[in-house]
Amino acid sequence: MHIGFFAVGNADPAKSLVESCQKHMPGVRIFQLTDDKTPCLDGAIAIRLEGRMPAGVRRVRHYAVLKGDWLFLDVPIKKDLRSIFNGTFDIGLCDGNQYDFSMVFSRCPRYWQYILPYLLNMPEKLQQGDGYQMLATELANQALSEFSIKVFNAPDIFGAV
Repeated sequence: MHIGFFAVGNADPAKSLVESCQKHMPGVRIFQLTDDKTPCLDGAIAIRLEGRMPAGVRRVRHYAVLKGDWLFLDVPIKKDLRSIFNGTFDIGLCDGNQYDFSMVFSRCPRYWQYILPYLLNMPEKLQQGDGYQMLATELANQALSEFSIKVFNAPDIFGAV
């Protein structure tokens, strides 16, 4: 499995995220999903997408090409979360008022490829911000979704975060 975090512009706020992953999940490769200009943090490997695009679009474009088991993080962790991938799912989300996207378990780039055209048709403000979260939440709530979406109890996951 791999860990990915999104950082464009100033990546310094993600330093504690990288340090927590090194501490609690040693040996897991950590990737900074970024643009062609942002410096890569120590302890991470940059995966770059060139060109100008809204942040949410860049994030989903990254997610849409990453195969295998990925833990996408926006927050530091407090324990090893590799065992989550022992379950069967395409996408794992944490519940909350909607779903919490500060931690996403992904093993299906096709899910993000499905969301991308809808995101591109949203107003730029939503493309820049949380439009992808709105789309992913709607897809997760569709009973007939072609994707296997596992919803984790946030206190169980974030109690460990």
